[in-house]
Formats: sequence, C-alpha cells, structure tokens
Amino acid sequence: MEHVIDAIKNISNKISETQKKRIVVSNYVRSNNTSLGIIQETHPKQPDGLIAAVDGGIVSKSLHGMDIVLLRSGGVCFIYEKGKMKGVKHKPSKFPDYMPYVFDNVSDFDWRARANILRQTMEIERAIEMIEENPFMLLLDGSVVPHQAYRPHEDQKECMVMYKNMIGRYSDLYKKSMKKGIKLVGVVEDSRSRIICDMLSQVISGPDCSVLDVTRDTSLLFSMLEKGEKTVTFNYSKEPGNHPTLADLPEHAGKIHSFYLKTVPYDRPLRLDFLSDNPLADGDEIASIISSISNHHVSYGIPAPIIEADNISKVSEKEMSDFYSQILTMTGELPDIMRMRREQRPF
Repeated sequence: MEHVIDAIKNISNKISETQKKRIVVSNYVRSNNTSLGIIQETHPKQPDGLIAAVDGGIVSKSLHGMDIVLLRSGGVCFIYEKGKMKGVKHKPSKFPDYMPYVFDNVSDFDWRARANILRQTMEIERAIEMIEENPFMLLLDGSVVPHQAYRPHEDQKECMVMYKNMIGRYSDLYKKSMKKGIKLVGVVEDSRSRIICDMLSQVISGPDCSVLDVTRDTSLLFSMLEKGEKTVTFNYSKEPGNHPTLADLPEHAGKIHSFYLKTVPYDRPLRLDFLSDNPLADGDEIASIISSISNHHVSYGIPAPIIEADNISKVSEKEMSDFYSQILTMTGELPDIMRMRREQRPF
C-alpha cells in the first residue's frame, strides 16, 4: 500500500506545483493586460424578452446481438421582463418522450457514431423549432459547431448519409437564426481547448511559460479571470476551410467566433461559441446577457435556461432498464437480447 500512497503524494505535489506556475502566468497577464488585451470587462445586462435553450439526452445498452439507444431532446423558452423571469415554455412538453433506436450487426464505432449523429440532429431540429418562438437569443448545450469526433469515414456510407442530413440541419439553423436576427450561442461547459494558452505562449516572455504547454484554457482562466470578465473574442478556427466539420459548412464557417466568460467566482469559465457577422459587438452583448442569467450560485455558473433544458432532456438508466424489460417480456430470453456476459457473472 505504501507505493500507492507515495504515488498519490507525487501526483498531488505535481498538480500543486503546476497550479502555482499557472497563477504566476495569470498574475503576469493581469498586470500587463493593458498591452496584451486578453482580459475584458463585461457589464451585466438585464434580459428583456425571450431566451430559448435546447439540450439532449442519450443512454445506451449493449446486448449480445444488438445495441439499444434512447434519445430525448427538449427545448425551453424563458420569458424575461426587465431582468425578471416571468414564465417558461417547454417544447414539445415538460416531459418529452424519448425515441428508441436499435443497431444490429454494426461495429462499436459505427453504432456509437450513428447514435451521436442522431442525437445532434435531434437537438438541432429542436433548436429550429424554438426559432418559431422568436427569442432574441438561442442557447445550445455545447458548441454551435457539430462535434468533429463523430464525422464518419467516407466508406461508412449509411453513416455518411446520416451525417450529411445533420449538416443540412445545421445549415438550416444558421440561416434561420441569422435571418431573424437571433443570437445563436453554444454554451460549452467543459471545454478542453487550448487556444488562449497557445495565444499567450506566443506573446509573453516574462514568466516561465512552459506550464502553458500542459494547460487547458479553463484551468488557466480559472485564476486569470475574475467574475464578470471575459477573454478577447477569437475565431473558432484559424483555418475553417480545413476544419473537419466546418469545412462541410462553407457558407458560415468564417462566422463562428468564441470567447471565455467567468460568470461566478468559484467555477471555471464557460466557452461561448456564437454565429455572427459582427463578432466584437455581438460578443460583448452575449457576455452581458449570459452573465446576468448565470449568477445563481457562487460555484456553478451555467445559464438558467440551459439548466432547465438539461432537466427535461435527461434519459435515465431506469428508463433504459424498463424499456429492455418490456422487450424481454415480449420476446423471451432470445440470444440477441441476452445481456453481455460481464453483466451476468454468477460470482
């Protein structure tokens, strides 16, 4: 057991030392921000009108001969009057049904890719529905850009058809939101990006910047930003034409921008991705609104409409268990629906 304790001590010391180095870099940037221009103040603006949000839920179960996926997507529309929330609408309802899908005779990668493409498509279709409520801002849980990890290979023909359909729905969402003047914003809760760290490593030379090579943006910005501060707005991709998924959306690829915002004192900053032809002005306004609707807990700074969209969109393990039990009741213990052996061990 001693070697485990030693390993824990070593890991803890390394984490602590890394954080000390980050704080040195953070303090340097704050002290030199006049010349660097990385940190910007925001001024919370009380919302007046409708703010919509969309989220989705997914749960899966692998069986001997098939994989089952349950998907749900819900939308909410918060009604604000001079900063006070006066009501909320739910789409399609406060308790939306889930959609079941069964994949058989496909690889693990293939069915997972299909499931996530379906989930993203369902969420974007729900977002398009929310546009009809005429909100002035529409929030997505996650980026406004489709996740590149689930772009199928060209030889995955069926999966590629699903993917192209999803890309078409994203294009529809972009066009409709811009036509109606709706600010489309993706709220990335746990960003793993390193854009700010890479940016700083190229422009500062005072402190030891080697720590930036092993640091994600949010880990650095946790100590660099104070509540209500944002980073400079930057392009989502330096080369959108070469980006795995933005390249499939050429009409809007150059209009996706991002910044980080610290909404409460003791939570990590959010990354906010948004669609805009006027990114500097729109970024400031988005930051002002998001600051106002996220300040409900000192250590959890997520916009209230996103929290409610998440609440109505979750799919529980119990729902999957009930769904599986109903199939089992109707079919009996057939080989295809037998549980994996790791779940059936008698000891």
